[in-house]
Amino acid sequence: MSDPNNACYTALKLQSGFATTFLNPATPYALLARLQKDGARELVENVLPRWKPWLPPRPEQGLQQGGAFVFRGSSTVLAHYDEATGAHVELTSLLRAAGVAEKGG
Repeated sequence: MSDPNNACYTALKLQSGFATTFLNPATPYALLARLQKDGARELVENVLPRWKPWLPPRPEQGLQQGGAFVFRGSSTVLAHYDEATGAHVELTSLLRAAGVAEKGG
């Protein structure tokens, strides 16, 4: 684990807790949107075959939501806080904020 003490998560003020992971109504909607988009193809083909059970060093870390951030020097170009499980930033938005051109674009 790259942040065993949650220093980065705490500094970025990422959400944590049972309510943000399992009780948040946005969770099933985010998962449904992913299923409708591509049938969760990437998850099924690339992630699940390699998945191994893992327990974090501290139990509460298993309830930590993530996010995506792009920084340019000391400025924050993009800050996305995952609202719920599966509610991630769109890759195109992340790449655009990082100044990476899309293929064919």
